[in-house]
Amino acid sequence: MRRKNVFSGMYFGTGQVDNDAVGKFLLQLRDLNKLNKVYKKNIYKEGITFIDSVIKKLNISINLDAKELKYIPLKGSFITISNHPFGGIDGLILLKILHNIRPDFKLLTNSILCQIEPLCKHFLGMNENYSQEFKFIESARQKAQQHLEQGQPLGIFPAAEISKVQSQGKLGDKQWKTEIIDFIKTANVPIIPIYFEGNNSWVFNLLSNLKPLLVGLPEKYKRSKVKKVKIKIGKPIESKQLNEFDDIQTYGRFLRVKTYALGTSLEVTKFFKPRFIANLKKPKKIISPIAKSKLRKEVEIMKQHYHLFDSSTFSVFCVPPEEIPNMMTEIGRLREITFREIGEGSNRKCDLDEFDLYFKQLIVWDNEAERIAGGYRVGHGYEILEKYGISGFYFQTLFKVKPQLYPILEETLELGRSFIVKDYQRRPLSLFLLWKGILYYLLKNNDYRYLLGPVSISNSYSQFSKNLIVEFFKANFLDKEKAQYIKPRKEFKIKKDENFDKEIFHEITKGSVAKLDKFIQDIEPDYRTPVLFKKYVKINGKLLGFNVDPKFNYCVDGLVLLDIFDVPGSTLEALSKELDDKTIMKRFKF
Repeated sequence: MRRKNVFSGMYFGTGQVDNDAVGKFLLQLRDLNKLNKVYKKNIYKEGITFIDSVIKKLNISINLDAKELKYIPLKGSFITISNHPFGGIDGLILLKILHNIRPDFKLLTNSILCQIEPLCKHFLGMNENYSQEFKFIESARQKAQQHLEQGQPLGIFPAAEISKVQSQGKLGDKQWKTEIIDFIKTANVPIIPIYFEGNNSWVFNLLSNLKPLLVGLPEKYKRSKVKKVKIKIGKPIESKQLNEFDDIQTYGRFLRVKTYALGTSLEVTKFFKPRFIANLKKPKKIISPIAKSKLRKEVEIMKQHYHLFDSSTFSVFCVPPEEIPNMMTEIGRLREITFREIGEGSNRKCDLDEFDLYFKQLIVWDNEAERIAGGYRVGHGYEILEKYGISGFYFQTLFKVKPQLYPILEETLELGRSFIVKDYQRRPLSLFLLWKGILYYLLKNNDYRYLLGPVSISNSYSQFSKNLIVEFFKANFLDKEKAQYIKPRKEFKIKKDENFDKEIFHEITKGSVAKLDKFIQDIEPDYRTPVLFKKYVKINGKLLGFNVDPKFNYCVDGLVLLDIFDVPGSTLEALSKELDDKTIMKRFKF
């Protein structure tokens, strides 16, 4: 019987292409003819023997710590979850590793791979028509559930497609499919995260992001091959821990970051606080400071790779969390101390949450004192939407969002958790550097145009002062067009006061923040408009709505949006001169 070329029109990495010329080019680029020769030569070999032959022929080296194999249970059902950087090769490697320990292990996959005859008995297809379009049909779901109910393990790639090239050339899965996450949660069995480290050819993955307009690609890229694949196996996540998450989106993010964290030294669990657990009424004792020796080592990494600028004795950095596990813990400690001092805070030992696992940290570092002066966290909107969907934004825990705002979110850096340590609050340079760092980072990232984030009014303000602030900013700085796409989850409602004349108030303040300050101080001498409200509106930031946050001591959050093209030219020019960086102005024409 004649055997067809099982790898033509499908992939060990990308999807089908309709254009014949481009298809032939990609076929050559991926060396699929070689795969078909391997397939034909080894088609009569069984299962794992076939996989060994393919891996050997393709010169793939598997790097795995044998000690981690003990995390694979010898009996009973479980699910493995993995990222998907190499396409079909990931599945072959996973089968090879797991089969030696659990011969009953099967892989839930696109049904096209079920055409590989030596391996079909090891696969459970998600659909029945051999389409590469994602679809997890009910009959496939039932078969997978039956497989688990019989005490057998199952492997899943929750993204259901190959990883994409994202920022700085790094590979990352797109958003994990909700249907698959729902199936995993419903299965209620232990989960074992398995992380594939290393790179398929950077260009191969870039191609899967591009339209088929590929001309003049250098010959050296056509010869690229996967050579080394490093694999990390995590400890089983038991059902008891997973059952803490009643929200499917948070559950999915937890599984994803738990998998990707295997490639870092971050301890994921301490970042997650299940949302249905109420805010602690009795404050917990805050953790001890992190040793300076540990922080120094991470500062050296930041100086080499994530430095933005220096000013006086300070350095400003913007760094991904996986590079600074000790610094992250110290940031969480300082946040909690700072927020409690102004009547906010989570009342937990350390203020970190699941968003900190993938938001970058903008840090103002005092080189003389060797300590953190302040910080802000920064989320890249496009990457968040790609990886986690709308639930990946922190602000959506406070505000519901309509899809009409999504195009703006793709060009948005989300900000949050800003703080200045108490010792530095009387030194204006600290806040100035934090603010300058955010603007500079936005200006240097040309793919982004907006800043978005909640700005807080502490619950220590009187109800009357909170009413004044919200009334003032709604009347003078609300973006009515975009505000219609935002709905507070717990809206702050201005309470009517018969003794308060709204018209007289606006006549006195005349849209001036300085006059609002004086009005508040006449009532509460120790209070004035929160400083970040002032900073944003000074450079033409707009408000979209106000929400009460019961998980942060009932502070009032105003959601602020800043368009970099609305920032006064004088502000941008001053920043450009001060940092001696003329590239800042290339985006603008004045």
